[in-house]
Amino acid sequence: SRITKPSQLGAFILSYSREIMLNYMKVIDPTLKTHIFTYTDTDSLHILGKYATILKKKGYIKSKEKSSLGFLCSDIDNEGVIINELNLAPKVYMYEYIDNNNKLYLKDNSTKKCKGIPKKCLKYNMYYNYKEKI
Repeated sequence: SRITKPSQLGAFILSYSREIMLNYMKVIDPTLKTHIFTYTDTDSLHILGKYATILKKKGYIKSKEKSSLGFLCSDIDNEGVIINELNLAPKVYMYEYIDNNNKLYLKDNSTKKCKGIPKKCLKYNMYYNYKEKI
């Protein structure tokens, strides 16, 4: 098959996303010895709560409406907080959370992602049954 997109563009995007992530890590700990993320991908970061609070206070995390390139925003409903997370592989994860209205999103109401599989096909027990087999 023929390559139709320049590979340099993909390399640049990945490199730039890593640079942005490194900047957030340095804000929390300039020595880079503190583990602040629970999941990372080119376009997403799951940040431990206490560090997310620090980044938000320093203006690095904005609302979806005010966010722009180089800043973070929450994809969780009503700026919620993850309370339980299971990361099985790149682009394969599940998390349960509580939103700012104190509504819990647990089990089959949790957020489930698996690249290539429609959300409607993903069930909570698929993630935990798989975890038990590891």
